[in-house]
Amino acid sequence: MTVEDSRKIFTPEQYPSWVVFSNQQKLAWLNSHLEKIWPYVDEAASELVKSSVEPVLEQYRPVILASLKFSKFTLDTVAPQFTG
Repeated sequence: MTVEDSRKIFTPEQYPSWVVFSNQQKLAWLNSHLEKIWPYVDEAASELVKSSVEPVLEQYRPVILASLKFSKFTLDTVAPQFTG
């Protein structure tokens, strides 16, 4: 089977007329997996943003402030949802 053969098989035009995939159905698998991994994404991204942005904030901090840091940074506990 060549790449071209697989493209012919898996194109929407090749499905019977009674097979319908809505845009939400196509992304349900992504949303379900994203919900499962979101706590880990939140933790990693929060640390990455803090470590990347705090040095820049410190560079441009006004003299009247002793320091400029995040006390807490989070992407929230609710994962984003993708739709079509």
